[in-house]
Amino acid sequence: MNEKTKKRMTLGALVLSAILVLPTGAFAAKSDSKSGTAGDVSTSATLSIHSDYASGTTSASDRAYCKVDVVYKYSWGLKGSVYKAEASDTAAYSTSASANASSDWVNPQSLSATAAHLVGYGSNSWTASTSVTY
Repeated sequence: MNEKTKKRMTLGALVLSAILVLPTGAFAAKSDSKSGTAGDVSTSATLSIHSDYASGTTSASDRAYCKVDVVYKYSWGLKGSVYKAEASDTAAYSTSASANASSDWVNPQSLSATAAHLVGYGSNSWTASTSVTY
């Protein structure tokens, strides 16, 4: 085996190794966001989907009642099998609430996610819906 072939094989092995050990979370996330107000308070909602989970956050510029409900859809195993994971968080007198919904399985195929957001401040409230497809 000549030197050029050895170098090519070594380079190929290194590239293959890097692909195999690359963490699944390294793939780019997709996200959706909204903003608004609840009385004098600025509000925002964010939803992002990753290769194996979805994350939602509801934020307020002052301490308020914050809530987020996340629904994450993914497939795993047999083609056409779709699963759903849900997560929620409620924070009273806080500036944010966050929730992560994740797969029960290793290496799922993320499909989509939706989230419902709520901020309550005194007698004022703000709601938003976010959605994203992977």
